[in-house]
Amino acid sequence: MTEMFDRLFEAWPWERTPAVDRGTVAPMDVLERDNKLIIRAALPGVKPEDVKVNIENNVLTIEGEVKQEHVDENTRVYRRECAYGKFTRSLRLADNLNFDQIDAQFHNGIVEITIPKIVEEKKTISIPVRTA
Repeated sequence: MTEMFDRLFEAWPWERTPAVDRGTVAPMDVLERDNKLIIRAALPGVKPEDVKVNIENNVLTIEGEVKQEHVDENTRVYRRECAYGKFTRSLRLADNLNFDQIDAQFHNGIVEITIPKIVEEKKTISIPVRTA
């Protein structure tokens, strides 16, 4: 069995294997809890100072860049599957959110954005019933 694996990896076309083009994306989770909208985006390899979060016309945009490590000419690269480069993710938000109290935190490669919902008072209107 060991000989079989050795032969397999000796014959593996490492240098001819192209990089996988997955694009640079930020997968998101959108949740609602305790009357707050919570948006989590996974940003592996991104430093907090390289992340921009903004809202314009009720559209939340997360921007950043995954920077590629410099590889010198003495290093053999067998495979590159990690995505590098700039990314942008946008999400249209509802009108019932309080953007004045938005909070964004970055921890372990996840940016979490919390936006409280505007609590509307429920009004009860009594409607008199008339006879026709």
